[in-house]
Amino acid sequence: MEFTKRTTPLSITYFIAAIVFTLTFFTSTALAITEANPSEKEKGSFDILYWEKCGVTGSSGTGTPSTTEEPTSTGAVDESGWAFPTVAGTPISSDYRAPNRPGHQGVDLAGPGILGQPIYASRDGTVTHSGTASGFGYWIVIEHDVDGQIISSVYGHMSGDDLMVPVGAKVKTGQQISRVGNQGQSTGPHLHYEERVGGVNGGDRKPVAVYGQTGNTTPADPADPADQQASTQPADTSAADQTSSCKGESGSKTPVTPVNCAEANKSEDKSKFVWDYLRGQGLSEEQTAGVMGNLAHESGDPTFKKSTDVYEVGGANAGYGLAQWSFGRQTSLRDAAAKDPRGLTDLCFQLDYLVEESKARERRDGGGNEWDGIKEQKTIEDATYYFEYNYERPQPGSTGARVKYANEYMNKYGSGGGNRNV
Repeated sequence: MEFTKRTTPLSITYFIAAIVFTLTFFTSTALAITEANPSEKEKGSFDILYWEKCGVTGSSGTGTPSTTEEPTSTGAVDESGWAFPTVAGTPISSDYRAPNRPGHQGVDLAGPGILGQPIYASRDGTVTHSGTASGFGYWIVIEHDVDGQIISSVYGHMSGDDLMVPVGAKVKTGQQISRVGNQGQSTGPHLHYEERVGGVNGGDRKPVAVYGQTGNTTPADPADPADQQASTQPADTSAADQTSSCKGESGSKTPVTPVNCAEANKSEDKSKFVWDYLRGQGLSEEQTAGVMGNLAHESGDPTFKKSTDVYEVGGANAGYGLAQWSFGRQTSLRDAAAKDPRGLTDLCFQLDYLVEESKARERRDGGGNEWDGIKEQKTIEDATYYFEYNYERPQPGSTGARVKYANEYMNKYGSGGGNRNV
């Protein structure tokens, strides 16, 4: 049987195509607008738990804010033109040179939900520092000319991925320059803010941007630092569905959960805490798994329950602790612990020491410090081997065991599988 081929008139075909194109265009536009402008409920939880947008800023601090318009501060500007450096009304968690911290040369601002909130330039000026800094993890310093007097404002404890202005940039009062983080020697997410007379190496003063010209504390009664550790606030799990898996320089990502050192020391299985701590230091999931695989193998304790106080079987100066520090490195660890109120066996102390030591040590290829090198690794295998070869430097033959541990952590806590809240 022969079938006759039926055709549709061209005018009808063009008409249908036009309708389809129009519907597709408006639908995609609406979706793009919705993605760019989430509801207030979605935006609140998303910004607190996972504010890193792929490709917005780089660890070198050469990125730009994610908004096209210049952001402005909602904080009060005092009579001399200084702007509050973060969200208006943020409580003071540790006062400037408080009686219990006479050596504290700045002021700490913290409160529930502070992690990821904007940090604003407190005055017009030029960025003189934007990068790593001992104790702060990462910092930004802005130099201001105030009626012929040089004042430097200092902002500390941010994540490297959140540095929005490079050295040399001109900034305006209230312009967003970063986001509040929990890097360096920090017991919870907060902004450490200072003002220094004569430049960054000059003497400190009571910050006008926070206390105003009157010098009064704002708010009037500074909170107890122990009460202002934002890390004690439970994570808003409603943001979990909004996380994206960004691939590339930083690897895959899940929400970064604030850590609570006091609670970690009581926990039976501290591996989730170590995961959250390393993610909070700016490592990708792959890099975090690689470091943890090494620490589990070195200490022989994948739960990290006793790993901060375990000795390697051997003679004098055998390895000790989380990373099995030995010989001169163990001596340096113990010397640092003697000056730290947390003590030698505190998990947060040993993790902080590990990060700072790796930033101070040259990697084997001479291409920079060990910490920056781990952040260049793309896969679990590469991260595991890099950390083994550069930081741990054991005898050959244990890479496979370290990678096995690393994959187990990735399966348990990574975005690809497992219960990340165990």
